[in-house]
Amino acid sequence: MSVGTPLNENYKWEKERQYNIGLDFGLFKNRIWGSVDYYDRLTSDLYVTYSLSATSGFDAIDNWNAGKMSNKGIEVDLHGDVVRNKDLKVSLFANFAYNKNRITDLGQVNQFESGTSIIKVGEALGSHFIVGWSGVNPQTGAPIYQDVNGNPTEVYDAVNNKTGWGTFYAPYMGGFGLDLNYKGFSLSSQFQWKSGFSRFNNQRFFQENPSFWYLNQNVNQLDVWTAPGQITDIQGAEYKVEFSSKFIEDASFVRLKNVRLGYDIPKDLLRGVVNGITIFAEGTNLYTWTKWTGFDPDDDNNIAQYEYPTPRIISLGTTITF
Repeated sequence: MSVGTPLNENYKWEKERQYNIGLDFGLFKNRIWGSVDYYDRLTSDLYVTYSLSATSGFDAIDNWNAGKMSNKGIEVDLHGDVVRNKDLKVSLFANFAYNKNRITDLGQVNQFESGTSIIKVGEALGSHFIVGWSGVNPQTGAPIYQDVNGNPTEVYDAVNNKTGWGTFYAPYMGGFGLDLNYKGFSLSSQFQWKSGFSRFNNQRFFQENPSFWYLNQNVNQLDVWTAPGQITDIQGAEYKVEFSSKFIEDASFVRLKNVRLGYDIPKDLLRGVVNGITIFAEGTNLYTWTKWTGFDPDDDNNIAQYEYPTPRIISLGTTITF
């Protein structure tokens, strides 16, 4: 019999301290209403890996309470009735949220690396951590990278991995839309947006890589460097494609999340058989405006790896109330 893991006598719950201040308001007889909230949240005793002396017989203890993380932000929710009378009601709404996230302490170390991302003191959670990309040498077709100080080099070395490429957690997000009702007809729409974040497009790494010629290649491979003096962002086919900031893309987007058109059949036509009948047509995830070239910019991970995109759904239906 032997001890499998070291004893952690300090194991305890993570802690959270939060301050909030908010304002709810209604103006012009509640034709305009909403709320504004500010928060300051500090999470402490986050679980990290704690290194041990070799004399203990173990390398480290997992789930050691030593990390700290700060979140500060503001949330705004606004509504307004543009038109409100007997036959017609038109309402607009919008919401906005901003969150500033920072890692403030990791115990014994300053950072934990995780593939193409990093958890680092002073940086936001989800920060990208990778070698910088500077283009292609027009004379040789060789890829040009950056050293840790941002200087150009044709030598790829993971020791030059650095932050400065943003985070895959969006600091800005929100939505807006319309609700309209007119004599039994109803129309509603909802837009969703996120901004200020980026993701590593691993799909492009494969589709712009001659080593994976047996996969479907990107059309920009037609611009691969072939002759001295050629200006292109696609390196010569003889050079290995490496993980670099070239494949980090702005994933900000605006999405038409939902549109619904309905009609309530007048109750005097129902003659008491049922309480109500609504006929409707509805569309979900109808269109997304974005610079992102992968399947779907809205995901919760660092690397896009051919995850199935959010489907577009068109529905026709009837709701009957008895």
